Amino acid sequence: MKSAELGYLLGLFIFFLLTTPLMGGVSKLSQMICGPLQDPCNMDVKYGSCFEIHFRFFFNKTSRTCEYFIYSGCDGNLNNYKLRIECQLACMKIPTQESGTMQDTR
Repeated sequence: MKSAELGYLLGLFIFFLLTTPLMGGVSKLSQMICGPLQDPCNMDVKYGSCFEIHFRFFFNKTSRTCEYFIYSGCDGNLNNYKLRIECQLACMKIPTQESGTMQDTR
């Protein structure tokens, strides 16, 4: 093998050796910081800033139920469901028939 090829391969090896743990650390850090924000069920209700009237449902993380609110039509977030059943399926635990215990549907 030529020395240039060997140097190139050695450089690639060192690059991947150093960047793989670094990227894993960045991924874990971003998950720690942004994880709760990415889950719509952990977001607060956001009414929006327009002037339309849309009856919607959001998951109230304090009461752990799906409640209705009036959405203005813009500037909302993902915790905004057209139907109560959509909200319940996305965010609530439901009892299983076999065990009678609560199971997370997410």
